[in-house]
Amino acid sequence: MNTYGSAIPVVSLINTNPESSQVVFLGTNKYEIGKCFAAEIFAYEEKAQKPIETIFALVNSEKNVSAADRILSSIQEELFKNKQRQRNVLVKEFSSKGIGPVNDEVRNLILNLMETHGSKLILCFSANDTIMAAQALIDLNATGEIGIIGLYENNETMNYIEKGIVFSVISIDAFSMGMEAMECLFSLINKGHTNNYGSADLIVLRKEEGL
Repeated sequence: MNTYGSAIPVVSLINTNPESSQVVFLGTNKYEIGKCFAAEIFAYEEKAQKPIETIFALVNSEKNVSAADRILSSIQEELFKNKQRQRNVLVKEFSSKGIGPVNDEVRNLILNLMETHGSKLILCFSANDTIMAAQALIDLNATGEIGIIGLYENNETMNYIEKGIVFSVISIDAFSMGMEAMECLFSLINKGHTNNYGSADLIVLRKEEGL
């Protein structure tokens, strides 16, 4: 509400409020994100020219674990469809309220992964988690041995993509999100109502695509 008591349209990227017709949530379906992760796993295997038997999924317990679970369920479903190869997704939770130079818990988890499972691929579900995994690989001198597929980008993740430390990052197409936000806003202005939920397209950022 503004100071005159009039309702102000709001576009939210964080959460939705189904009780308010003035709030629009813009996001992406977690199932679709999982399908995109699976496609990137296949792309990583193709580039590495070998199957990845154990895939390591880092889940930050300080963030939305239920969203990560939905993404992981979709990944598992997509991987299962390819019956020619058996892939094990090993999920490990860690706790971190900040990104620091190197997160010791993440570093130890990855070190144990390398020693016990010989995994060559890590999945991360936020930009900060992707950065922590990349920094841990640098600290372990394992940047050429293990790949990272992350979710959402910022300047640091883009830097790690450029350096080849991060294989790819799945993100939301900011342009399509902006267009969707404006369509919802104009609908609200012209019709008095709009959808409570809008969907934006996914994009994949990789070094070989010049991004």
